[in-house]
Amino acid sequence: MMQNAHDTTQYKQLADYYHQQEANYRAQANAELMERDRRAQYTMGTAQKYPRPVDSAEYLYESYVSQADDAAAKAKHYDDLAAASQGKS
Repeated sequence: MMQNAHDTTQYKQLADYYHQQEANYRAQANAELMERDRRAQYTMGTAQKYPRPVDSAEYLYESYVSQADDAAAKAKHYDDLAAASQGKS
C-alpha cells in the first residue's frame, strides 16, 4: 500500500497504521523496562558473565524504542502527506 498510496484516505490509513505500531512498540518497551529494572535488583558485583540478564533486557528495550521512533517518523511523514494532499483538493 505504501507504493500505491496517492490520496488523503490512503495516507491517513498508513499514518494510522504507523501510529498503532508506535504505540505497540512503546508498550513493549515499557514492559521490557520493568523487566530490566526487576533483573537489575539481582545484579551483584562485577564478576558476572557477560551478557547478564539485565543487559539482554536493556538491549531489547532499546530495540523497541528504536522501532517506535521509526514508526513515529513514518506516521509523521504520512500525516504530512495527508495534510498536503488535503490542501490540494
